[in-house]
Amino acid sequence: MFGGEKLLELDISRYLLSGHPAIRLVEIQSFGGLGQPHSPQYPEPHDTKAMLYNLILDGKWYKVAYAVTPPEDFPRYLQTAQSMIDSFQIISKQ
Repeated sequence: MFGGEKLLELDISRYLLSGHPAIRLVEIQSFGGLGQPHSPQYPEPHDTKAMLYNLILDGKWYKVAYAVTPPEDFPRYLQTAQSMIDSFQIISKQ
């Protein structure tokens, strides 16, 4: 965890990404305050709520995220974002 991060959920057992077990995190990240990262798109201090799926497969790290500012808007597109994450496919190029 980095400065300004607040972990709301960490689940290592119930989620899949492209059919593989994945770690899902839901967090709030604060930007622009003392000891916090800065965002050039939003120079004023603000919070972002994010849902992240992480997976390591064959030595490669896959990370798919949905993030929203302000955090209160998180539920607005959650169902659409979840559908997109559920459709994510890891394709092997040979």
